[in-house]
Amino acid sequence: MQRYIIMRILQAILVLVVVSVIAFALGHAGGNPLDAILPDDADATVRADLEEFWGINKPLHEQYFTYVWNAVRGDFGHSFKYPRFTVSELIADRFMATIQLAGAGILVAVVIGLPIGVLTATYRDTIFDWTGKVVALLGQSLPVFWLGIVLMWIFAVQLDWFPTSGKGGIRNLVLPAVAIGWFQVAAMLRLVRSSMLDVLDSEYVKLARIKGLPERKIIWKHCLRNAAIAPLTYFAITLGSLMVGSVSIETVFQWPGLGFLLFNAARSSDYALLQGIMLTFTTIYIVANLLVDIAYAYLDPRIRYN
Repeated sequence: MQRYIIMRILQAILVLVVVSVIAFALGHAGGNPLDAILPDDADATVRADLEEFWGINKPLHEQYFTYVWNAVRGDFGHSFKYPRFTVSELIADRFMATIQLAGAGILVAVVIGLPIGVLTATYRDTIFDWTGKVVALLGQSLPVFWLGIVLMWIFAVQLDWFPTSGKGGIRNLVLPAVAIGWFQVAAMLRLVRSSMLDVLDSEYVKLARIKGLPERKIIWKHCLRNAAIAPLTYFAITLGSLMVGSVSIETVFQWPGLGFLLFNAARSSDYALLQGIMLTFTTIYIVANLLVDIAYAYLDPRIRYN
């Protein structure tokens, strides 16, 4: 087991290195960030001083190794668009907004996906089952940003039930949470349905019915308790997925989180901020997957790294 955990940690580190290279390359592919900050008639001396201050006058390989060395120590440098703040300060300032949106997305997935998954498994090949299959199909096929725009047009513009954008109270959170959580609704529904079908065919369920236990108690207490193991282990991956996938929804709804900050960093060629956010997203996702893998290794002794 120790060898398995060590190999998974080494693989996670390798993925982080690869992502750091990709983030560095994508950041520099947008051109010199000073072109977006300075006017066209800026003094050459001022430009040269800023290039030296930010180290962007050095060869690319030197910039990369300097960036990695600083990132390991938690220093992502200063933002080009927001020079008064460090990248770490900007990430910390927007981090909780993204966590809030991701948490609301998980809540939407659980509140909608779990009961529908139970119903589709209990009433297999009925109208409930077919409705659940349609919901799962739409949830996994509709683009998230398109769904967000449609929800905004119907419930914010036409019905005026919710604000169109921004961060405020609960009403501001409803539409982006539903939009970002709808894909996870489909995933949760299918996962719960599959787990419930396996449990419903087990011998102890048949025995419970023979004893005369109420069907509701069998389904929602005994069956769901055992079928919930797989969805619970899916939560950690879901949180990472929702945070990484928040870019489009935060941009559509102008939600002041890391996703919207990443979008603005890409537009302004602020590659210091771009790299910092990408590495933050990647680290969250990798750590979530790593914790799930380690938990599986302890729960199931059959898992080994061959």
